[in-house]
Amino acid sequence: MGMCSIAKDAGSIPPIKPIDKKKDLVVRGKPATGQVTPKSPEWKVVGLVPNLAYMSDREYAIKKYPKEMDGGHVVIRDSQQVKNWVQGAQLTLAKAATLYAAMLVKIDGEDQVSEKQLEAMAADGWEFLKEPFETTTPDKSWTWRVAKKKFEKGPFNPALPKEFLFYATHAIYLVK
Repeated sequence: MGMCSIAKDAGSIPPIKPIDKKKDLVVRGKPATGQVTPKSPEWKVVGLVPNLAYMSDREYAIKKYPKEMDGGHVVIRDSQQVKNWVQGAQLTLAKAATLYAAMLVKIDGEDQVSEKQLEAMAADGWEFLKEPFETTTPDKSWTWRVAKKKFEKGPFNPALPKEFLFYATHAIYLVK
């Protein structure tokens, strides 16, 4: 009788799922307030932590970032929105702050943002950081560059120089 009971109970136990180490390492971050407010209710702002998922609907995570970005607040968007540069008044700063824009500039060696475009950003007041920025990737070689620029309190427009006819690669925004 005991064996029948055990066999019956064992059949109701769901199978154990294998651990997906890549997924388990990804963190969603804790909500952060006081620095930046997005206009879209779909966008979230969280504190930067290692292995932070930078898209709300994907598992890609920030693996490495420049030390000066510690303590910053990251704007989390979905996989469709992360490919768009922030337009005027989509973000509002609570006080003057620095905006860091991590841009996916190369995929498998192919330019997503050209050197000419990066030079135009530098001429427009963006400063490029030398320290590496890395994310998990979909089995491709991704190269990121981080630029920073100061903005005043209130809604702001981090407009791109005219050398950008459009922007269609990942951009991760951090405010500090």
